[in-house]
Amino acid sequence: MVGNFDAKINKLSNDLSVIKNKIDLATYELIKKLKDSKPVSINDNMDDISEDKDRSGCYLFEILIKRNCFIDNNFKKFEGKWNTHKNSINGYTFPRFNKKNAEEVYNNRNNYNDNWFPLYVGKAENLKDRIKEHFECETSTSALRIRLFKNHNNGFNFRIKWIKLPSNMIDYCEKNIHKELHPLIGKG
Repeated sequence: MVGNFDAKINKLSNDLSVIKNKIDLATYELIKKLKDSKPVSINDNMDDISEDKDRSGCYLFEILIKRNCFIDNNFKKFEGKWNTHKNSINGYTFPRFNKKNAEEVYNNRNNYNDNWFPLYVGKAENLKDRIKEHFECETSTSALRIRLFKNHNNGFNFRIKWIKLPSNMIDYCEKNIHKELHPLIGKG
């Protein structure tokens, strides 16, 4: 009887291992799809966020930080500007600058094939509306407020990428994208 139970436990353990490997592979492919998706530059009126983005999914804001011998200063400059921006508007919640993630991104900066670095990872039941909230600052009390940040002459450029996902997958995917990409803004 004990031998039969042990055999069932071993089979179940092996089956779970196979499922975990499939999930890990799917997560890797999802993150690759997001990283490889066509970015949209953020302009003043967000015309490029088209009407077909009204589905659920995850999104990635990226920031252009020039890669040169002063990249460390550029990361510190962004941190200072972000904290000033964050503290200048009362009544709103802003995601914090994540020093641990910034250190990870900085230490692995040569793994990035261009000057765009992960700024913020989010999820939404309606991608278009949530992305616009981050830009336009009109309704949400918890958003990046990119327009205000850009209007303060901070000299940084932003772009966005997104992937559509079933709503029952967005929490899991956002967590794993965050863990893999180490965005500069948001929880760790």
